Amino acid sequence: MSNRYHRSWVIGLALSISSYIVSANNQFINGPSLNNFGEVGLLQIPNARFIEPGRLAFGISHTEPYNHYFFALQSFPWLASTLSYTRINQDASWDTRLDTKIRLHQESTYWPQIALGIRSLAGTDKLASEYLVASKRYYNWDFTVGIGWGNLATDHTFKNPLHILGSHFNQRDYHGNGIIRTNSWFRGTHSALFAGASYQTQIPGLLLKLELAPNNPQKETSNTAPKTPLNIGVTYRPRPGLDLSLGLESGDTLMAQAVLHTQLNKANQSKKPLQYQPTKNFSTNPLKSIVFDLTKQGYQINAARLNQNTLTIEGTPPSGLYTTPQALGRIGRIADRYLSEKTIPHLHYIEQRQGGLPTASILLPRWDYTQAIAHQSSPEEVWRHTKILPPPATSTPAIPKSNYCTGNLTPELRQHLTSQQNYYYQLRANITGECQLSHHWSLAGSLSLDIANNIDQLTLPQPSPLATVRRDIQHYIQQGKQGIENLELNYHWKPEPNWYARVSGGLLEEMYAGLSTELLYQPYDTPWAFGFDLSHARKRAFNKLLNLQGNVTTTGHLTSYYHLTKQNIDIKFSIGHYLAKDSGATLELAHYFTNGTKIGAYTTFSKKSGNNYQDKGIYLLFPINQLFTNRTIPYFNFNWHSLTRDNGQKIRNNNRLYPLTRNTTKNSINKDWH
Repeated sequence: MSNRYHRSWVIGLALSISSYIVSANNQFINGPSLNNFGEVGLLQIPNARFIEPGRLAFGISHTEPYNHYFFALQSFPWLASTLSYTRINQDASWDTRLDTKIRLHQESTYWPQIALGIRSLAGTDKLASEYLVASKRYYNWDFTVGIGWGNLATDHTFKNPLHILGSHFNQRDYHGNGIIRTNSWFRGTHSALFAGASYQTQIPGLLLKLELAPNNPQKETSNTAPKTPLNIGVTYRPRPGLDLSLGLESGDTLMAQAVLHTQLNKANQSKKPLQYQPTKNFSTNPLKSIVFDLTKQGYQINAARLNQNTLTIEGTPPSGLYTTPQALGRIGRIADRYLSEKTIPHLHYIEQRQGGLPTASILLPRWDYTQAIAHQSSPEEVWRHTKILPPPATSTPAIPKSNYCTGNLTPELRQHLTSQQNYYYQLRANITGECQLSHHWSLAGSLSLDIANNIDQLTLPQPSPLATVRRDIQHYIQQGKQGIENLELNYHWKPEPNWYARVSGGLLEEMYAGLSTELLYQPYDTPWAFGFDLSHARKRAFNKLLNLQGNVTTTGHLTSYYHLTKQNIDIKFSIGHYLAKDSGATLELAHYFTNGTKIGAYTTFSKKSGNNYQDKGIYLLFPINQLFTNRTIPYFNFNWHSLTRDNGQKIRNNNRLYPLTRNTTKNSINKDWH
């Protein structure tokens, strides 16, 4: 099998797995579409339009000599981003880009919508460009005009108007190493105008496009003048979630594109939906009946008691419910079957996580809740009388149960970022499992199964003063195709009401084993938290079994967390000592969506022996519970980062404390209350 076919197969598989997300009941038939590069636009050029917030798209487009593979996300109404790999068939090289577009002005009656965009905010620079663009609608027409720099000025150019601000705007630097290239933005000796229009036909989902493009793919690679700067095309959306496009560019070049997209701000449905049953069933043992029904729904109930006028439930909700109010609401419905809200007017729910760790405490008025379920009251009324309490420092010891173990199969696609030589990847499947051994104690582990990769062709970085951390990934993949990814014994507890603690020992991750400890301060009524982690680790053998090698490394970080509740974004900033014995800081942003998807990006700046280093990465965790029938939810993990980077590396521990508490603070519960 050729490398080129292998790469296409891997990317095609990722798109196929994602294709189940195409939803037939979504009314997103007409509207903006993506251009060749994965931006909202026409064919080659962008426009000032944005798609609806929370929409995620995977796409493939071909325009000789380019094959574009892209992943696009509309994070907010004013911000869009695209990560793309482009194969340049002329010299078999690759261009990797992280593109972004920001809305500067929203369209009004007399003014157009205006946006500013940067292609290759961080990337390998071959197709890097910047632009300022405006779009204005007139009935079914949408007109666009803009000015471009860099790759958007390879044809029909004029002198860069920004040279009046200084001669340095005439100099455009090309790095090609993936760093953030601020000294190249809006620079170069020339700029170019571009324009275009789209027409929404009377046929639902059919969009016609015409543009005057300032760049030409043939000229960029072979200095061949285009036959015409005009490009024409058509995009057809046969059903929501699927776009098919055809076009003719430069007069003689065919363009073809396919895009799959979905809405992330749409909650997934649980495998066992619970229908509200107003008919009461007051049994002789209501507590036993409630526990039985909750267990059938996937709850791990550690304690249940009736005390005077309050029903108390302590336990862990099924992972199919993404928010604490969802878990509380389901308990309330089940309790309503067996207990009268008049005799037992209160429901006290204590949510627990690993090791019975209490993370939320909610006292719910059952009368108000029952009225809201019957549409005789509102969620706001229930919230007004609900009390959010500090989680207790101690919890009831777990009740031994037969179903204390959970497991999953999670596919993962790891991709090497910022390489011009090739597209490097590893597609693997991780079989994960966790068992609750007793109160506080749990055992977690995973096995990795290599499916396909071409990491053996990856050119390793030159030797540096840094210790080897990820540089030897080829040995781990080649010798550990079916190895133990991690196997650790965990102990969780709460030393104080607002403090959480963890100690883990064993095989911590793919390349390191040792002892890891963490302490988190998370007040229940604040959007911020602080943590400290310390790991004493040693390099594992390449076969990813139980043997060890190398010297012991100590790494640790102080970390601050801030949760932007309205946007559902976590900001994480840490400073400390990394595995390669370099010191520095890492900034990470993670955006959570209603259906459980998590998208994040991070950048690290570190230093050792007077040398400065930079690292970055992007990840996407996409729930694929609709493909499986088990109670716990698997994710398809997409990772884009340098697979061989030594600097800025931490222990990749999936058992951090903050994810256990972020959804159970008072602000988060309020946000998710509806």
